[in-house]
Amino acid sequence: MPVQINQDLLHFRHPFVGNTALHSACCATNSGEQIVTRTFHLGSGSYPGFHSPENKQLISHTQYTKDLSVNSVNRNVSPVLGRQLIEWLIDQGIAVSDCNVEGQTPLHLAARYGYLEAAACLLRRGAEPNVADWHGFTPLHLAAKYGHSHIIQLLVQGFGADLSCTTIPGGHTAASLASTELCIHYIINRLFATSLFFTTLEFLLESGADVNAKDKGGLIPLHNASSYGHVDVAALLIRYGTSVNAVDKWGYTPLHEAAQKGRTQLCALLLAHGADPKIRNQESMLYFCSVIFTKLGECESYLDMELVHETISSLRSAR
Repeated sequence: MPVQINQDLLHFRHPFVGNTALHSACCATNSGEQIVTRTFHLGSGSYPGFHSPENKQLISHTQYTKDLSVNSVNRNVSPVLGRQLIEWLIDQGIAVSDCNVEGQTPLHLAARYGYLEAAACLLRRGAEPNVADWHGFTPLHLAAKYGHSHIIQLLVQGFGADLSCTTIPGGHTAASLASTELCIHYIINRLFATSLFFTTLEFLLESGADVNAKDKGGLIPLHNASSYGHVDVAALLIRYGTSVNAVDKWGYTPLHEAAQKGRTQLCALLLAHGADPKIRNQESMLYFCSVIFTKLGECESYLDMELVHETISSLRSAR
């Protein structure tokens, strides 16, 4: 006798985050079958008002969505079982375009958690790769923010995701998000995460992401790399043709950012690639000059002495 599916339970949404069962299924990523056994919880019924005999063999989605909210993710699911579950939920009528309270579709969550099989399944079943949530984040933004280069490759190469979409807060592209997150992970010394983000950023740039895309403050990724003091990130951006003299809304160049924070290696790298030390920001260049005078001597181990002296001379004449 086939199991009778109660449609009210099937289409139940999490009362706080608004996730459907399909959203929740896209949060799980690793090995095991726990998610499936929880989802196909047969017998005791677990939602108030659904305790009639005919509803005893049901999908218990209430515990499922409670355990698999955006803030509490159960990741114990094998790729094969997870894909079968996602296909089944779609076949039961749960739309791939349904949004939670943040405006996120199931594809947003698959991208956020790096669940490749789920993302591929959703895209094949008609999920829109460029849909934005209430904050302007597309699945590509979330994959970039959390360092999932395999998801980015699927979205960009397989389904034509738009590399130029920007978020509402900050106006970030996927590349600028990846660059910023890479810098942050350098700071907290998460080396494995750093490697993932570096690969992510490199793939985005190789795929044609605008290396000079500006956020709402006019900053390009090189501004952030210079401010955080990460030479490897800056060198990668320079290799892909970033503008070393780009100015933000306050007239700051990457060199201003590096000098103000005392990033001597970054100053050396930028100067060696054509950064102009005479550009003035809106607050004048006097503070910049004082910082660079005290710090630039430390660049001698990274730069030719002649270049160091030329730079100091040009700064003095600019004053």
